[in-house]
Amino acid sequence: MKTEQLYVFDSTLRDGEQQPRLSFRDDEKIAWCYRMEELGIFEVDLMPSIDEHERMLIKMLNDTRLRDKLGAATMVHRKYVDQAVEVNARVAYTFVHVSDKLMEARGKTREQNTLDIVDCVQYANDQGLIVDFCGGDGTRADMGYLGEVLAEIAPMIRFYQPCDTSGNM
Repeated sequence: MKTEQLYVFDSTLRDGEQQPRLSFRDDEKIAWCYRMEELGIFEVDLMPSIDEHERMLIKMLNDTRLRDKLGAATMVHRKYVDQAVEVNARVAYTFVHVSDKLMEARGKTREQNTLDIVDCVQYANDQGLIVDFCGGDGTRADMGYLGEVLAEIAPMIRFYQPCDTSGNM
């Protein structure tokens, strides 16, 4: 029987804090990261664009043995890639919505969205980051469009992570 490698990513410290009245203290975040390492979680997702304090915490964590277990959630824009570099991230989880509904709500065409994605992923590669692409609202994306985007960036990314955190089901 063939065995497959399973990679588990944890986004509690990013997505979990997006819930009303939920915020983790620094000591809780640090303990969470070490606990995830003990459990064998592949990587923990943190978000340097939240604020300067969060960037300082992530930079501090990236200066520990945890660096190989951390990644930076990075919106699709060069300024967010720069923030990932500033905190000494190893991995950038680039993300943007890929469903027509949410692209339209943000005033984006498929063509512009694709250009932004390709530019950001290439820029992150050029900065020496490992790049994953996370397609927000991915379960409602047109699979043809999503396939075109992934074909365009496949040589530049490590993984595609479908995500569905828009809460519009």
